Amino acid sequence: MIHAGISELRNSFRRHNQEDLATAECRKLLLFYAVECGLKALVLEHLKLKSTDDLKDVLGKSGHDLHYWAKALKMPATHFGKWKTFRIRGAPDHLSANRAHEAWRYGIDILPEDDEALETCLKDLWNWAAERIT
Repeated sequence: MIHAGISELRNSFRRHNQEDLATAECRKLLLFYAVECGLKALVLEHLKLKSTDDLKDVLGKSGHDLHYWAKALKMPATHFGKWKTFRIRGAPDHLSANRAHEAWRYGIDILPEDDEALETCLKDLWNWAAERIT
């Protein structure tokens, strides 16, 4: 889990206000969740299941793990580009890209070059899913 302080949570609370959805963090956060929904929809179709309730044994461990859902769909690795890790400003560790939604949700600064690579990859993933959604 990415931890956020009170000031970051307060700023995030204000930033994600419906009147302010044009911010970059909101756009990327919604794009992340859109890709997640698209990949899960495709997995359900592929497995001939009706709802995510049919996946509940997997969702707890892999709910936001886009790589897991992409592998389940046998998505070519080329669509994942730089979807591996990212760095938070001022922290030495590399974090799994599947945790980027936490950083965007809590207003934690991702290094600009990593943030840009994550957004580019999300757009590629969205386009891949959009071509297959019926």
